[in-house]
Amino acid sequence: MTIRILDLLPGIFTVGNLLCGFLAVRYSLVGEPVYAAWLIILASFFDALDGKLAKFAKSLLKFGVEFDSLADLVSFGLAPVVLVSTLFAGSLARWAPILGFLFLLCGSIRLARFNVNFSGGEKTGYRGLPITMAGGTLAAYVVFCHQMWGRIRFPEFLLFMLLLLSALMISTFHYETYPKLSWKDRRNRVKIALFAACAVAIAIDPPVVFFPLALIYVMVGGINGLYQFVRGLILGGLSPRDHQQG
Repeated sequence: MTIRILDLLPGIFTVGNLLCGFLAVRYSLVGEPVYAAWLIILASFFDALDGKLAKFAKSLLKFGVEFDSLADLVSFGLAPVVLVSTLFAGSLARWAPILGFLFLLCGSIRLARFNVNFSGGEKTGYRGLPITMAGGTLAAYVVFCHQMWGRIRFPEFLLFMLLLLSALMISTFHYETYPKLSWKDRRNRVKIALFAACAVAIAIDPPVVFFPLALIYVMVGGINGLYQFVRGLILGGLSPRDHQQG
């Protein structure tokens, strides 16, 4: 197989992603959680850019897919777990390693499932919450708390998020992808408008806006997935003819 220069360019952003994850772990361990959280958020931008660049270059190297997943596991699996584990004290501290490992395990399964099913085509949606968004949501909460109160508030909620995000990553719930640069499809036009509104809101006040937007994305997919699951159970109790008509 001939490797073009364009095939190598996405890997540069993947290296940036991995470096951010590595530095996030380091800053977490030396007691700088806000710096660590921002590095995880920055890693998510590198991750988005390497994917877009790979599509632009039409680079479908299997090596790039595997390398990207390994970088994601560090930046959005390990780094958020280390970050969160340093924030607990007292009786809650004993739950952090357990739920942290669960988060890392589910993130690993999510990435492995993606790699196995990867066909190189255009994604119409994500099957399960992407690990990028899961880790980014945890990091955004740390930034949000320090911006609003100067410290972590409601640590029980942070533990709950670890559990919830873990479950959503290995779920089969549908999550939306980034919008395409096309005005032909009405649904995509709506996604572009929402994406633009979110970008403006983030530009106005990033520390405050990142977490609410991330949480909305997580919950919309989760609630819709739960609705579809319950609906499937109800329809499953109907006759085959009724099921087809529904």
